[in-house]
Amino acid sequence: MTMSNAMPELSATLEKFETALLSPVISGELVEWIAAANEAMQELCRSMRRQFVAIHQKEFAEIARQDPELSNCVQQLQNEDATIAHELQHAQQRLTSLAELAEMAEPDELRVETLREQVVEQCVELVLHIRKQEAAAATWLTEAFQRDRGDVD
Repeated sequence: MTMSNAMPELSATLEKFETALLSPVISGELVEWIAAANEAMQELCRSMRRQFVAIHQKEFAEIARQDPELSNCVQQLQNEDATIAHELQHAQQRLTSLAELAEMAEPDELRVETLREQVVEQCVELVLHIRKQEAAAATWLTEAFQRDRGDVD
């Protein structure tokens, strides 16, 4: 078994989300910036749900089947998926709150700039967490197939 088929889709949605987050806010276009970030977040959430259900469950089961000694690693991977799902939900809520505040703050966008920067920082950390999880899943999947188990009868 190789790295997941959904990985190119996930990579594309992560990149789109990251680009939306790191794009500068043009004066007077904060609401549009938030809308683009929100749209990219929605795509990322859909992609991650597919990744968790269609890919990770199969990969984690395969790791456990190939090498039962890696069951602790599988449990850690499953726990990280749950943490990421929670972080996605929290980031979505923060973006929604930011959108509501930005609507009220117009035309004085600077009133919400600190909050926007915090949301961007949190979301960039989330992107890194997702990438780290994907690297870990791929590593343990490969390890499950290639691990030297010594003399096996």
